[in-house]
Order: sequence, then C-alpha cells, then structure tokens
Amino acid sequence: MEVYEFTWQMDAILFWDRFEGGWLRGTEFHYPERPANLPSLKPLENWPKFDPRDTR
Repeated sequence: MEVYEFTWQMDAILFWDRFEGGWLRGTEFHYPERPANLPSLKPLENWPKFDPRDTR
C-alpha cells in the first residue's frame, strides 16, 4: 500500500480515479463512488516507458 499527499485537491481526485485508489481519513480507507463527469488524468509526455525490472 502506498500513501500520497497532494497540495491541490483536484490533482488528488484525478490520481485517485486513475489508479482506483481510496481516501485515507484518519486511520481508515474509504472508497467512494466516482462521479460520472470527472475528467481523466492526462498521460505524462516525454517520460520513459515504465519497466518493473528497473525497480530492483
């Protein structure tokens, strides 16, 4: 499990939606319904393709 902290609420919402995460409130995770009209997170440009073998 990973926990991320964001400065801007909209960034946190888009990240949460893209990776199907949950919200940590206190010591518990919550998984609310996603809004139908939520914009999608833009993909990163000019970044190398992720290779899990490089994380070792």
